[in-house]
Amino acid sequence: MKKNMILLIAFCLILTACGVSGENISPTKEVPTDQIASVPSPTPTPGSLASSIPVAVWKGNSGGHLLVPIDPANGQALPGYKSISLGQSFSHAFSPNQHTLAMVGFVSSEHPHGGSLHLIDLKTWEDQVYELRLDSYVNAMSFSPDGRQLGIAYGSEESQVLIFDLGHGIVTEQSSIDFLVYNMNFTAEGNGLMVYGSEIKGNEISPHPSIAALFDSTDLSIRWITELKDIRHGVVPKNDKIGSQTDLLQPGQSIYLFPGLTFATDHNLLYIVHADEDKLTTVDFDRETVKSTEIRAHLSWIERLLSLTAGVAHAKVAEGTNKRAVISPDGQFIYTVGQRSDLVKIKDDEWQVNTIPLGMQIIRADDGSRLAYYDTQASELSISSDGRYLYLRGWGDTQNSTWTQVFDTSTNKFVILLEDVWLMPTRRMNGAPILASSVWMDNKKEHHNAIADSQSVLTEWSSSNYLAWLITP
Repeated sequence: MKKNMILLIAFCLILTACGVSGENISPTKEVPTDQIASVPSPTPTPGSLASSIPVAVWKGNSGGHLLVPIDPANGQALPGYKSISLGQSFSHAFSPNQHTLAMVGFVSSEHPHGGSLHLIDLKTWEDQVYELRLDSYVNAMSFSPDGRQLGIAYGSEESQVLIFDLGHGIVTEQSSIDFLVYNMNFTAEGNGLMVYGSEIKGNEISPHPSIAALFDSTDLSIRWITELKDIRHGVVPKNDKIGSQTDLLQPGQSIYLFPGLTFATDHNLLYIVHADEDKLTTVDFDRETVKSTEIRAHLSWIERLLSLTAGVAHAKVAEGTNKRAVISPDGQFIYTVGQRSDLVKIKDDEWQVNTIPLGMQIIRADDGSRLAYYDTQASELSISSDGRYLYLRGWGDTQNSTWTQVFDTSTNKFVILLEDVWLMPTRRMNGAPILASSVWMDNKKEHHNAIADSQSVLTEWSSSNYLAWLITP
């Protein structure tokens, strides 16, 4: 009787499906090249400021970081432009129109203080400096959609959140919150600030659930706040049986968990790919709701029907898991990679770490369906501004051996493997996207630098100083 009922339901669904028009979304569906959005930008003149790339050059403890425009044709600093001193450490953000670069530099890396805000006009290289007098590192920075406000969150165990008005050059609002901010983004309308973080202790341990909050960007009052009880983020106890007197920083007593996080590009949503289980949590700041979904293989309607009574097996948590996630510009697909580290005790006080790559998943954002899985050793990834390419990065078998693999999302195929580079997306001064890498080579005792596009390496050169490229989201 049950079997007949299932067949009857299946037959009805077939009839219903025949009357539904529309196109199924598939990760293997090819998209015509002329339909793929691209970033319009004028062709820059070689050797000009517009064609150059901003980069922070590390000059050692005495010199700190110096921001200079680099000519991608030869890897040399563009003549005629003064370097900008950023101190020992810095944070940065590009404005939505790519005309302004905001950077917060600190005098000391051990005991950060100063917090000088640099607002750099990328068309003229003019630098306006404002002393914010911050006493801790910046954890998150975000421009409002209109580029008129800059949100900054800083702190070590708790956070201070401030709003800087670029037009008037002043801090308009500042507020203290009792958790550490990890990620922050303005709402699409610009009147709210979406925040994600967690309560921590001892500057490292995160025993409490993560937190999502929505602040009013005009006065930083809290519109909505909620605990994300399913999310574990940071260094957490390995199991619930560990006592309060246990030193969680000792081997075998704790695990690190870093979920993949990405804000939607055009909606007020935060997607969280769990580190310790195959689950997707969606935080909807408009509806003030949280939804968690198991990440499962995308099934046909009959497979879903027949699996309604199937159970779910949960994997055992390892010593540590780190995931990275990016979202397509249209908000449909989430791409994630990661790795798990198992801690194995060899003998007393000696431990060995075994690293296991988790591969790449393509997940449908609206329901958590896993549309595809690719076997890859990559531990990090980025997405091009138009969503056409993914850049997957990983380490080779030898020390300091790195590689970048380019994945075409229009065909869902890997198109090229570039070795000895760790390519990350950055921008020219005129906003045009480009890829850059700086890797220390032990055998040569120098840094190998490279500029590339999605097809090949364009320029390579060596330097004694590390180049910190300014990465775009």
